[in-house]
Amino acid sequence: MIRGSQTEITPEYLLNISRSGLHASSDYIEDALFSGVTTVGCRRCGGGFGGKFFMSNIVQGVKIAKSLNPEIIIVEGSGSSIPPVKTDFVICVLGAGQDWDSLIGYLGLYRILLSEMVFLTMCEEPIADSKKVEFLEREIKKINPGVKVVKSIFRPEPLYNIEKKRIFLVLTAKSLIEHKIKDYLEDKYSCVVVKVSFNLANREKLKAELHSFYDYDVLLTELKAASVDLVTEFAIKNYKEINYLNNIPLITEGKEHIQKLITDLEKRKNARK
Repeated sequence: MIRGSQTEITPEYLLNISRSGLHASSDYIEDALFSGVTTVGCRRCGGGFGGKFFMSNIVQGVKIAKSLNPEIIIVEGSGSSIPPVKTDFVICVLGAGQDWDSLIGYLGLYRILLSEMVFLTMCEEPIADSKKVEFLEREIKKINPGVKVVKSIFRPEPLYNIEKKRIFLVLTAKSLIEHKIKDYLEDKYSCVVVKVSFNLANREKLKAELHSFYDYDVLLTELKAASVDLVTEFAIKNYKEINYLNNIPLITEGKEHIQKLITDLEKRKNARK
């Protein structure tokens, strides 16, 4: 458990986790770092087409979360597993860049049927044009007529100040949106992006890039994949500044569905008192 509002999650903190043999880029650490909320990390083994895993300690994790007496608990599944926990609402997150057969394959259809809301990400060109997004919404509602669809795009937000810095950006994103990410960072944060790597999930290629380019001030990376055991470790050893990047979802359509969800949660919370 990490109490995000009370824990200073520094690069050294993350390296200590990594060097102890644990996964320092896990989602519960990322969530605590960027949101400041209390998070409980759970493990699972395996993940079948229907979202069922071989074993997990998610039930114990939820018990710990409930013992803290929070106003709300968000149970975050992985892409391949569905937590066996009864919740008030289910939200399914889908990437608009995927083709329809991939989205409903491997029992993706089942995930849509379970959900009160589908959160579509990356709803912009060149990943997905308006016709593709409209098609996805139409097909989703054929499967689950009552589901609410929210459309969004991602935009980067660094954890620490990067003004007037020369940036080496390390991502898991698709290279075809390089100019959008680069232009947004430079315009909003007054920095200069001198190199971008999309190999955060490919350690060998990323390692080669890190050792071949040094003309920058800051390594700016998402907290995923090799961001700690490789990128942060490299930065510390080579006296480079390390910074972490959050991907903020900006809602382009369907904000009223989010507001209604919040209202409904408040009503249920008050009904339980």
